Amino acid sequence: PDIGNTIRTTFSKSSTGPDLENIASFTLGIPDEAKAATIAVLAEEVSGPVLVITPRFENARSIGEDMQSWIMPSNMNCRSREVISFPSRDLLPYEYRRSNLGATFARLQALISLSSGNNPIIITDVQAISQGTSETPFTLPIFCTGQTINLSTFIPTLLAYGYQSVSTVCEPGTFTQRGGIIDIFSTQADKPVRIELLGNEIGSMR
Repeated sequence: PDIGNTIRTTFSKSSTGPDLENIASFTLGIPDEAKAATIAVLAEEVSGPVLVITPRFENARSIGEDMQSWIMPSNMNCRSREVISFPSRDLLPYEYRRSNLGATFARLQALISLSSGNNPIIITDVQAISQGTSETPFTLPIFCTGQTINLSTFIPTLLAYGYQSVSTVCEPGTFTQRGGIIDIFSTQADKPVRIELLGNEIGSMR
């Protein structure tokens, strides 16, 4: 049988199931193997973003991987939904060391998706969701040749929003400056970009 149709029938608004737009919470007793499918179907019943909180990171990773197959258009009508991981920063309170850039990038992507109104399905765990983050994610402006950049404010802004100054740019959320050359890997991009300045004006980008 089609598990998707079975779940829809059980939790349809026209049935005796909960009205998911108006209820704060409810409890389901389902096996681990069916959780991803259930979440995908229930997500269709709400118009906003969906937050899934699991006890541990391993649970979040497993559900996130399984969700990829359940949101495919061929299986369910979730074309506009994106499944995003919101991992822990792997830092204990008051622990002062450099955080994992991959985790920072993933957390920023989730915030950017939320602020853009994409209504994603965010999969996280208790530790990750309890860690504070910025209220408004920082997104780089769109640069173009001929535009001016004020380095005296631009570089401090990058640092203030968690970008790290490195010798070689290899990961999202990093940058390096050598005179009038800035290499920056935006948290919204798939690869870094090099900005070459002529004074304060962008002479070239590549």
